[in-house]
Amino acid sequence: MTTAPALFARLAADLEQRLSRPATGPSAATWAAREPALAGIGRAADAVARCRTSDPLEARAALSALLRLAGDDRLAADAAMAAVIPALRAVAGGLTRAWRADPDEIDQATAAAGWERIVALAGHTVAWPDRVVAAGARDLVRDRLRSGTRRRPPDPLPDGDGDGPGMAARAPEGCERAEVVDLLRRAVEERVVTPAAVAVLWDLRAMRTPAADAARRDGRNPAAVRTQCRRAEAALRRHLSGGEPAGLADAG
Repeated sequence: MTTAPALFARLAADLEQRLSRPATGPSAATWAAREPALAGIGRAADAVARCRTSDPLEARAALSALLRLAGDDRLAADAAMAAVIPALRAVAGGLTRAWRADPDEIDQATAAAGWERIVALAGHTVAWPDRVVAAGARDLVRDRLRSGTRRRPPDPLPDGDGDGPGMAARAPEGCERAEVVDLLRRAVEERVVTPAAVAVLWDLRAMRTPAADAARRDGRNPAAVRTQCRRAEAALRRHLSGGEPAGLADAG
């Protein structure tokens, strides 16, 4: 079994070793002659470095050039894959947090899906290649997960054990923190309320954050925040058959 960092690190190391060989020099020279965005490179690994430059326009132009070259050059496809590994690692991490599935399987599926997207795009000009490859890989893996796994709702109340800096760790004095957090998390899992609504409810009622402050922080209208909070309270009360979540202030 592997973890995401290990899998992607090994893949990156393997590609780096192959793309750094002196034998890739003739291919790199051909790429440089055909694609202005790759001018001046000496080895295939230099093309990958060009795709990771701090200038986003230059980086996208280099990756787009590699995808065009990949239509008839497998080495260019390998270079494109090496360039998007950081984005694929991020995609795998996001999918792992959102789905009830083996993280190792998600890592492998994401890497495979990234390669599928590169092969599909080979020979074509892509304006936003990094985003297109990453988003395409994410969608492919997500579609496969939907067919065989259940989505894990996002956790709006991190650090439920009270040891971390999350909202649950800052519950007001007198609040039965573990009981309230467990109730709210179960309400999210049972789809009584959405994770976003629970986050607002906790913020306004348990933390007593003014609606105007919460709205300003999230770029929303205060009235919309208050309405979301009231609806969440009403849904919880109905779910509890008239009960009141312990430790939360009454709606006002």
